Amino acid sequence: MQGIAVSSYQGGHNEYFRYMVDLLKKKGSGHIQVFAGGGGFIVPSEIDALMEYGVNRVYSPEDGRELGLQGMIADMLKRAVFPLYLVMILNLSQKSFYRGVSSILHAV
Repeated sequence: MQGIAVSSYQGGHNEYFRYMVDLLKKKGSGHIQVFAGGGGFIVPSEIDALMEYGVNRVYSPEDGRELGLQGMIADMLKRAVFPLYLVMILNLSQKSFYRGVSSILHAV
């Protein structure tokens, strides 16, 4: 797995997305990119703080208007896709590496 995309429309997003980033790192999967959106519930100052914390991209309503759904998906794919050999170079645990390879093979 190389990315997770989550929408949040009910609050608690600051804590939840930070928790997600922390948990991925704790489990040896810090290479997995986190993407978020909230349809206007996540304000610009929160977007900046979340991206500074480690969320790869938080999509705003303006992003939706400018890029459209297909554009946001294309942007996520561009940001999340990286060669698997980089996982080994990044010195991730074997368990994380094989779990990622298994996910990719399952998707194929």
